[in-house]
Amino acid sequence: MKKFLFALCVIFPITILTGTANAQTVDPTYTAAGKTDQNGLTDNYIYQFADGEKDAAPGDCLLMINGQFTNADVIINNNRSFAPIRAVAEAFGANVRWNGDTQTVSIASGNNVITMRIGQTKAVVNVESVPLDAPPVIVGGSTYVPLRFISESLNKTVGYLPASQRTSAEYLDSIPDSGAAKGLAYNPVVWIDDPIKTNNGNPSGDTLAWLKTQMSQGLASLKNNINTADKGNLKGTDPNAPAFTQIQNNIDNAYYIGNAGRYAMYQGPYITLLDKETGGIYFYTMAHELCGVWKADMNDPDTFVPMYFAD
Repeated sequence: MKKFLFALCVIFPITILTGTANAQTVDPTYTAAGKTDQNGLTDNYIYQFADGEKDAAPGDCLLMINGQFTNADVIINNNRSFAPIRAVAEAFGANVRWNGDTQTVSIASGNNVITMRIGQTKAVVNVESVPLDAPPVIVGGSTYVPLRFISESLNKTVGYLPASQRTSAEYLDSIPDSGAAKGLAYNPVVWIDDPIKTNNGNPSGDTLAWLKTQMSQGLASLKNNINTADKGNLKGTDPNAPAFTQIQNNIDNAYYIGNAGRYAMYQGPYITLLDKETGGIYFYTMAHELCGVWKADMNDPDTFVPMYFAD
């Protein structure tokens, strides 16, 4: 386990973007490690995103906006999801105004204006009154609004991914199940994205063939540089070792399992995200104390070292 954790932290540095999420700076990478306190490990995880750190307890939802994870909180109440209005609206270029006297929040996006009042189960979209399943609330000085309503009012698509339930070894040894939803974190994920980019992310057979070719290149890079891979720890490894066969089989049998916003999601050698807009390939790996989404480099011979060779 120690070698595995070292491999993820050192061999595969996570690329973290800085600045506010927008259409030009999209990257789903993050790292997460088990939180410790005076009594040792807790059940919480500390996530490191582009915009900061998040302490997530079991069941807490992570929020991916416009293709990038954020440290904004998601509140679940009566099976309804609420998110801070500014985190959602401003990520998509909408303007937010707050009137403390009337406890009213207004969101302006293009020619549309959405108005909601704290505690009231109706909103005004332009001049039309629209019922809400749940009213906006104030928590910790921030205004939280019903996530699905505000996303769809801004003409965005919203979706949900469950938390990962299996370890890396269990994932790799599992029987393929094309209907199974695969998580991207130890916590559930709510995502909001542009519907056009989400639809464009739907893959074709040609997309999968291209992805398999790219991953095969990563495997070839490992075989051709086996003596220097993993900082020399794999020197002398038999190129016909079972791990190589397993990687190739998982590449050959990779398949599409859904979307996480704009990213096409695959099961393969790793749980994989593909950004069709940029051609970026991202892998999700997990361990007992560490997990993360990282950008893959198929020219890097160490791409397939974690989970297959690190122990």
